Amino acid sequence: VKNHPGDVAAQILQVGKAGLQKAGEIIRNGGLVAFPTETVYGLGADALNETAVRSIFTAKRRPLSDPVIIHIADIAAADELVEITEAEKNLVNYLGSKFWPGPMTLVLKANLAKVPSIVTAETGYVGIRYPANSTAIELIRESGRPIAAPSANLFCHVSPTSPVHVFNDLYDRPIYILDGESTTFGIESTVVKVKLDERKLLVLRRGSLSVTDLVNALALREEFADITVEVYKKKVVSEETHTEAPGQFLKHYAPELETYLLRVVHDGEHDQELKPLEGVDLSSTVFVDFGRRHEEIVSTQVREYLTLSEKEDLAEAMRSLYEVLRYSENIKGARHILVMDLDYELRAGKNKGEVKAFDHVDTLVDKLFRSASGKTAVLSLPSLKLFLA
Repeated sequence: VKNHPGDVAAQILQVGKAGLQKAGEIIRNGGLVAFPTETVYGLGADALNETAVRSIFTAKRRPLSDPVIIHIADIAAADELVEITEAEKNLVNYLGSKFWPGPMTLVLKANLAKVPSIVTAETGYVGIRYPANSTAIELIRESGRPIAAPSANLFCHVSPTSPVHVFNDLYDRPIYILDGESTTFGIESTVVKVKLDERKLLVLRRGSLSVTDLVNALALREEFADITVEVYKKKVVSEETHTEAPGQFLKHYAPELETYLLRVVHDGEHDQELKPLEGVDLSSTVFVDFGRRHEEIVSTQVREYLTLSEKEDLAEAMRSLYEVLRYSENIKGARHILVMDLDYELRAGKNKGEVKAFDHVDTLVDKLFRSASGKTAVLSLPSLKLFLA
């Protein structure tokens, strides 16, 4: 836990019968409760209480253009929150039977007679999820309310995977934090818009459920086998744009220290004239490797040397990403973070075939891109010179 200036307003609730009863009462009374899910920690409020939902945006300093997902504790609970056709309901129930409880968020037309428009970022569409975490499910049931919840962190900061992360970001906010377990996936849910009139599912945000899983599930049911799965192609939107899914802005999941994706090349390999990376000194950087590919050369030159996965396991790298970034920003004397550009490492001839195939590689690449706000640096060896790509 960081040393925090000023007054501490956040309160801790122990997970257990008494703590969950208290948390449920807080939700019913319009308060905010941070709680664990299998993906990341969420900051929850009564989804049907507009004032309560608005307080989420205030606590996180989140723009109203970024919608929040509603969490439910059984598939049937979605019925009153959305306005969908019978055919759409059949598809939702089928996908729910395959992936709920779990890290799938379905975006559907909202029932605005029940759901405050602030939840939808004024788009008229709402994301619904049934989380696979016993504490989250018990909280929803104890409260008797669907719970609107984005990640429990300051807007654009690295998502929280433990109660300590939540406290470090929101310690001075009048919230309650369920002191539960760390998350298992460590990456947000996959957000999917149902566009049945076009026989299509549109992935608005990559996450812990892979596109391959969706495609395979549809193929198993004859009536849905012709439905295609597409990934939203617009990589970045402005904060003024009202979106149907969270996680669309360029700067997202970003540490407090300036962060760059890093490509390592050898002197003379530059395929274009690169500008020196001004103001970044290796001696004050945290170098985040994949495996220990560059340990021998850089470990003695940097402030601290870390890795996303000792064994070059992409699944482990995805689970550990947010934890590693949060750890990095708290290293004394560190000013910048350099994290391996895995898209470059794995797809530009740097992968020798030893890295196991991984359905979520595009998800991991997307989170890395946003954590660095799209900025890329090049480290040239053996000169150890840094350039801006």
